[in-house]
Amino acid sequence: MSERMTAVIAGGGVVVVAIGVGIWLARLGAWGLVAFTVVLAGVVVWLLVRHERHQPEDRDAEDDGDRHHGFEWSP
Repeated sequence: MSERMTAVIAGGGVVVVAIGVGIWLARLGAWGLVAFTVVLAGVVVWLLVRHERHQPEDRDAEDDGDRHHGFEWSP
């Protein structure tokens, strides 16, 4: 699964959980916690989107070919 799809799924999951928690807290009459939950979910989704947008388009261009992955050994 690509990183972009993972970010989309994570963002959607955060929104769904925030809506569920908001509905539950609203039934309890805790409107301050509802507002906190909505703001917190918004910040998390914003961070996910911001991180995804700052990724380079061509991730293979970053690899210089000289990196070792911890399994190679050379004298």
